[in-house]
Amino acid sequence: EKMSKSLGNMIYIHSLLDGWSPNAVRLYLASHHYREAWSYSEHDLEVAANWADTLRRAVQEKQGTGRELETLEAEIAFTAAMENDLNSPEAVKLLLTFGREIERADEDGRAVGAAQDVLKELAGTLGLRLTPGPPPPSFVDGWQRHL
Repeated sequence: EKMSKSLGNMIYIHSLLDGWSPNAVRLYLASHHYREAWSYSEHDLEVAANWADTLRRAVQEKQGTGRELETLEAEIAFTAAMENDLNSPEAVKLLLTFGREIERADEDGRAVGAAQDVLKELAGTLGLRLTPGPPPPSFVDGWQRHL
């Protein structure tokens, strides 16, 4: 059924944030292309929450001392997806693939520090915050102005 204010079946971001992390909501929204119609799915939001956990774990891994994980291919692919009509669904897939590569490389004892920094930067393009702690004051100020 179509969502509409008059039908009273709208789902607002502030209500989603009561049960889901901001990263989960952002990943959920970014997993749909802005030109395509899509329907709200609680299951898909749960999947996005798992994706958020995957990315968070990837940047919290211990840093090995072995050969450094290469980042250039991931950076080029992510940029190409975003430059291709803002293909955020593809960009999300690439972030997840890169996050899993970081986890595997860390398990193999490879150095992943630079790759973690790149992942945080790329994820930041979609508004994702992968580091612990409170958001920067500018984020909080912007949210308060929105409310």
